[in-house]
Amino acid sequence: MSQIASVKLKMEEIKAAAHASPEQWSWANHFLSLMNELATKLEKSEAEHGEFFRQFKASALSPNMLRDLRKSTGEQYVNKLITITGVLMPDLTQLTDVVQKVKDHQAVELGSTKPVKAAKAKAKGKSKPRASPEGR
Repeated sequence: MSQIASVKLKMEEIKAAAHASPEQWSWANHFLSLMNELATKLEKSEAEHGEFFRQFKASALSPNMLRDLRKSTGEQYVNKLITITGVLMPDLTQLTDVVQKVKDHQAVELGSTKPVKAAKAKAKGKSKPRASPEGR
């Protein structure tokens, strides 16, 4: 799933939860309006530049496809690339940050913090096999 689709899915979950119990989500009014504003801005940017962005993502793993994309867009390639990195990605990053803040704040408000997984200890090299009692 793309990052854009993922953040949109999380937004819909948040909106549904806020709509289901508005009294528990009164703290989020500012965040919800900011989310809507950023989502609208992202959708506008995506509509204007989304096709090139999708083509670029698809071709990023293949030098031949990237070369073909560069040839097909010609002189506009650099301008479109700058637009993606200067407009679309910052909008997406802002929206992702706000959605994550709401999710984090929701966990605190509802008192449902996720359990932190303990880090696995790293092996410090191979251990020497212990001698068996019979081998002594």
